[in-house]
Order: sequence, then C-alpha cells, then structure tokens
Amino acid sequence: MIDPNKDFHLSPHFTFFEMTKTEHRDLLELNRKEAVNYLDNLKFLCNEVLEPLRSFIGKPLFITSGFRCHLLNTRIGGSPHSYHIKGLAADFVLPHTTKEELFEVFNEIALRKPVLFDQLIFEKATWIHIGVRTDLEGRNRFQALTYNGHSYDLYTPKPDVEVANV
Repeated sequence: MIDPNKDFHLSPHFTFFEMTKTEHRDLLELNRKEAVNYLDNLKFLCNEVLEPLRSFIGKPLFITSGFRCHLLNTRIGGSPHSYHIKGLAADFVLPHTTKEELFEVFNEIALRKPVLFDQLIFEKATWIHIGVRTDLEGRNRFQALTYNGHSYDLYTPKPDVEVANV
C-alpha cells in the first residue's frame, strides 16, 4: 500500500509530493491521501505528457499545481469539472523565464502539439495549464486557450508569433 506521507517518483523527473503540493497547509495531508486514488492518472500525466513536454522545451518544468482534492479545488475557485481533480492536469512555469518567453513556449506547444493534451491554457500571462484525457475520458481535443482572469478565448497558434496583450 502507498504511504501518502512518503515521497516517490511518478516518472523520472516528477515526484508524488511535487504533483500534490499546495500552499493550503491545512489541506496538504487530505490532498495527498486522496491523490493515492488517482496514481494511475498521475503516472500517465507525468510519463506521457510532462516528461515529453520537458524534453520538447529543453528545461525543467516547475509544477505550481497538480492534483487537487475536491475541497482544495473548491477553496481555490477551480472549476468543478477540473482535470486537476482526476490527476490529469498540471499548471507549470519555467524558471528564469519572462512572460513573453513563456508565451512563446505556449505558442510552440499549441502549434507543434509535441504531446497529448486536451486543453492547453496560457493563464493570466503567468503560467501554462495542460490537461489530458485518458482513453476512458475520450479523445483529446488539442484545444488551446488564453485566460485573462475573466474569460477564456480560443487561441490559434502562429509561427513566429509576437507577444501582444495576452
């Protein structure tokens, strides 16, 4: 049986603690305990999406949000249908990267589709969200969106994009 209080690798570069961390310390233990029920999804996300994405980008990804239990997701105002609840989504930033560089990475992922994704979202010009469906959830839509804090807009990737007011 998995002990949610002990860290372990889900893939070569991503750990259980990394994918279940939260700034809401009062929910950390509950979040990790519930995440154990979604280990297959977390392993799929890490091995089939995040590892290849890390290789494509050529830098480590810093995960800011991975699995979220229902209570944590509600507290932070996440969508009740969020794939974070299933262990199939992650938000990440790239260390030492400007928002313009992060947007270029977002555009390249949306343009080249180097990994499976259902939704790829450039959120508040601050981080990238990537969510994936397993075969049980249906086909991945490869939908790219931008989110400005108020609304989601479909994004059409462009070669050699210049960052506008995103």
